[in-house]
Amino acid sequence: MRLSWLCSLIVALALSMHTHIVSASKKTNSKKQKDNVQLISEKLVKGPVIALSDSTFNQLVMDRPREYHAVVMLTATDPKYSCSICQKGRALFEEAAKAYNSQFDFNSSSPAQRVAFFFAEVDSNQRNFAEMQLDSVPHTYILPVADAKAPRPRLSAAQETDPKAFVASLSGALQTLHDSTGVRVKVLHDPALLVLGTFLLTVLLALLSALVARDLPGTLLLYQSPALWTIVSLVRAPHTLV
Repeated sequence: MRLSWLCSLIVALALSMHTHIVSASKKTNSKKQKDNVQLISEKLVKGPVIALSDSTFNQLVMDRPREYHAVVMLTATDPKYSCSICQKGRALFEEAAKAYNSQFDFNSSSPAQRVAFFFAEVDSNQRNFAEMQLDSVPHTYILPVADAKAPRPRLSAAQETDPKAFVASLSGALQTLHDSTGVRVKVLHDPALLVLGTFLLTVLLALLSALVARDLPGTLLLYQSPALWTIVSLVRAPHTLV
C-alpha cells in the first residue's frame, strides 16, 4: 500500500514538473518573439530595410517561433564588388519595403500580415554565405511565419524567389510577395505627376483647338480659367494600382 502511494506521488510530481517546464518554455518563446517584434519595430524607424550580421541573422530570421514573414536579400552592394545588378536589386527591394511599411504597421499587424525586409551583405555575413556555399549574388528568400515546433528553416531553392522578381519591376516584386505570403501591397503613384500630366494634356488640346479656331491669344490666357483648374483638382487625389 505504501509502495503504491509512493509511486503515485512520484508520478504526480513528474507531471507537475513537466507542466511547469512546458509552461516556462512557452513563456520564454513568447517573450523572445515580443522582443524581436519590438526590436524590428524600433529599427524600422531608421529605414524600411534592416541590415543583418551573422549573429542577428540567426536571431531575426532563423530562430523559431517567428511571428512574421522574413524577406531576405543576400547581396554585395559595396562598390569594390562591381555588382550593378546588386545595386539595382537593392533599390527595388527598398521600394518594396517602403510600399509595405506605408500601408501596414508592423507592430500592430497580425503575424500573417507582418513582413520584415532584411539585407544580408556578404562582408557582414561571411559565415552565412560560407554555410550556404553561395558564389553569386543577389539571392532573395521569402520565409513564412514559423511557430516554435516548426523545423529550423533552410535558405534553399524552395524558398528562393524568381531571380528577376526583385530586379525587374516594383509591381513584379510586390506580386511575388503576395504569391508567397498572401499579403497584398499596392503600388502607389505620385499624384503630382498625374496632375502635371493632366495639365499638360489639357493645354495641348486647348492649343490645338485655338489653332483650328484661330484664337491663340485667348488660349494663352487659359491658365486663368476656373474650369481648367476644376478639372485638374479632380485628379489630385492619390491613385493606386492593385
